[in-house]
Amino acid sequence: MNAIMSIRGEYSQKILSGEKLFEFRRVIPHKATRIYIYETAPTKWIVGSFEFDIIQDTPESLWENCGKTSGMDKKGFLEYYKGKELGFALKIKNLRKENINPYEAIKNFTPPQSYFYTDMI
Repeated sequence: MNAIMSIRGEYSQKILSGEKLFEFRRVIPHKATRIYIYETAPTKWIVGSFEFDIIQDTPESLWENCGKTSGMDKKGFLEYYKGKELGFALKIKNLRKENINPYEAIKNFTPPQSYFYTDMI
C-alpha cells in the first residue's frame, strides 16, 4: 500500500535535493511502504516518492538526533511538536523523483490533510 502526503514546496524541494533527510510527523503512516510527495499550492502535483524507516522519540531527542539534516529550524520544529510527548521521524530512503498529476492518476483525489492511502500509483 502507498500513501500520499502533502508537503509544502519549500520542504519537498529540500527532500528532492537531498538536503532534508527526515520528514517529521505527529502521526505515522501505518499501512504504507512508500510515500508519494504531493507538493501543495501552487504546484499541486506529485513530485517524488520514498521508502522510510520510522523513528519514534521525544521531540527534543528527535531534534538532537535528526535536526542537522531536517531542513528546518529548531524554533519551527519545536512549535510543530508543541504539547506532544512523542513524535515521529520518517527517515527517507530510496528517493525517486516523480511527475504525476494525481487528479488524473487517482479517481476522486483530494489533497490529504494527513495521508491518502492508495494502490492506484
